[in-house]
Amino acid sequence: MSKSLSPETLAKYNVKWGPIGEPVYKRSYSRTKEDGSKEIWPETVVRAVDGNIGLVDKKFIESDEREKLIDLLLEFAAIPAGRHLYASGVKGRQFLFNCHAAGWDPKAPWDHFGFLFDELMQGGGVGSNYSNRYMQSLPPIQKSIDLHVVCRPDHPNIAEFQDLLCKVTQGDVKSHSDVLKVPDTREGWVEAVEHILKAAWSGSDSSESRIVIDVSGIRARGELLKTSGGIACGPGPLVSMLHDFTKQLNGCIGRTLTSLDAMVLDHALASCVIAGGKRRSSRMSVKSWKDSDIFEFINCKRQDGAHWSTNISVEVDDEFISAYNSGDEHAKSVMRAVTLGKRSNGEPGLWNRSLAMKDERDPELMFCPNPCGEIGLQMWENCNLGHINLQHFASKPNREAAEAFRLMTRWLIRATFGDIPQPRQREVVDRNRRIGVGFFGYHGWLAIRGFKYSEAYKEASIQNTLNMFKTTVQNEAREYSGQMNIPCPVKNTTLAPTGTIVLMPGVSASGQAVIYRHFKRLVRYADTDPELEVKRKEGYKVFKDDDARNTQIVEYWCEDPLVSVLKAKGLDAEELVECQDEIKLEDSLGTQRMIQEFYADNAISFTINMGEDKMPTEDVMERAFVDALPYIKGTTFFPEKSRKNAPYQKLSKAEWDAYTGRKETIQVEDECKTGCPVR
Repeated sequence: MSKSLSPETLAKYNVKWGPIGEPVYKRSYSRTKEDGSKEIWPETVVRAVDGNIGLVDKKFIESDEREKLIDLLLEFAAIPAGRHLYASGVKGRQFLFNCHAAGWDPKAPWDHFGFLFDELMQGGGVGSNYSNRYMQSLPPIQKSIDLHVVCRPDHPNIAEFQDLLCKVTQGDVKSHSDVLKVPDTREGWVEAVEHILKAAWSGSDSSESRIVIDVSGIRARGELLKTSGGIACGPGPLVSMLHDFTKQLNGCIGRTLTSLDAMVLDHALASCVIAGGKRRSSRMSVKSWKDSDIFEFINCKRQDGAHWSTNISVEVDDEFISAYNSGDEHAKSVMRAVTLGKRSNGEPGLWNRSLAMKDERDPELMFCPNPCGEIGLQMWENCNLGHINLQHFASKPNREAAEAFRLMTRWLIRATFGDIPQPRQREVVDRNRRIGVGFFGYHGWLAIRGFKYSEAYKEASIQNTLNMFKTTVQNEAREYSGQMNIPCPVKNTTLAPTGTIVLMPGVSASGQAVIYRHFKRLVRYADTDPELEVKRKEGYKVFKDDDARNTQIVEYWCEDPLVSVLKAKGLDAEELVECQDEIKLEDSLGTQRMIQEFYADNAISFTINMGEDKMPTEDVMERAFVDALPYIKGTTFFPEKSRKNAPYQKLSKAEWDAYTGRKETIQVEDECKTGCPVR
């Protein structure tokens, strides 16, 4: 196919979409072209490939590399992270990195907040470490902020935030001489936040600082953002956030920020980004088990509405494991609190910093995991991810999959030359060149080869094959970086969630098992939606939603695509395909440990989903996690709790076979519970 790449050929290419692959692609990765039409998948592939290989001199591109990459992406055999698909090849805006680490600088403490706000507004996820060893290094807040927000009276959106304007002058711009005029840019919003913070940390004698911020220049809500392709939100979210932010800051006068102080400030910034139109703001917050206020952190999300923009994980280390096993009361209390939280709502997670430091060139600089946990990062560093579809290669020689791993390694090393506006991040990327080559479709790869998920991690052939893929990546990383005379990537392999990109080919996510073999999918529609009558005529069951007014539910009976694939191959899908709630805790942890040992030198994002009927006792669960900690860099547990009209409901084989209505082949659209950015 790639030998002839004319527009006519691309338009005729038969894309092998998964059941819901095309709509997922259109909403997530298809860009609007200059003529106003939307890209089709082959056009996205060519743009992304050409953008990537254009980041380095042509002498560093193999003669057939472009064609090989186009073929791999067209077939969904290899897919870089969604950010690459969306941003690669976009001139001046090749922001190719999904996630970032917001560090701390005692000499410029405002940089943490400005960096986090900036990256969230660009659609990235941001992790940070709020341990006391970082918080106590910051200077105390010196001044109270007297905030005055002003705006021209004819701004189209002024009614939305009139009550928050300066009470003395009623927001009259002309009544103030010393004013910060917020430019109508992302950088302008960051400047407004940093302006307040710099005043609060100012060392002058005055106990109060008067800040006047003019939002007149921010375009009205609904206007097109030509550079990013988004829609403007107006000044309202910024004005509201600045008031909440300042109020929290003023409560910290005369002392250093605590962990929760800083997290509340970061949450205000994340909430502003979501109110401004981003679908989500993905964050990760970690804190050391040693801190005296660790239990406040563990319980911080129990209050309704608190800290919903972040995942939380407790930072543990070799000392923690030793202390726990020696009967240390603090360590045991922390582990029990973590276990109870996991059983209740899945949080907090655990992050093993000692293991994350292993094989780092500068181990003491290891700072925090990214929001999904698959990459340990230094301050200001980013994630750079790409993935191989193992299921695509299940019936092919391992050497073909190995070549895909090799080519993705080269892709990600080139991506380190992408656009990085932040000088701090550019410096650490140039030094580390960290990449994360991962995979998805693991369950299908196993099943097609005749292995059950719960047993495969013990198989030497599986271990050896994954280790061969790892060695392929490491060797190519060493060779390719040497050719370009740049540092070899500090680490190379990982396992990311891949929850959205896997929907395009319709295979299982990451290294996870499928969620259900057969299930009911309940989709809500407004009473007035004309699609309801269409669904009735097509034979679907439609019923009233008792929990939502003016809403009805359409019931779809679905089979996971892997089950259909195996049946088409004459294999026993019921025997080979175990779903997540059927896998024991020890087998899930065993799978994670095996992949960490034989494949991933970064970390693994792995969520253990467990039904209430399979939940072990508190003591058994706690012991299982402690025993696994020396071998895994982090883990997440999520309790599956039944509730009325849940969007996905498991079906037994008997129920599926007995049902005579319409049936679909479709997978659970498992949006990452950790909230990773889609692109």
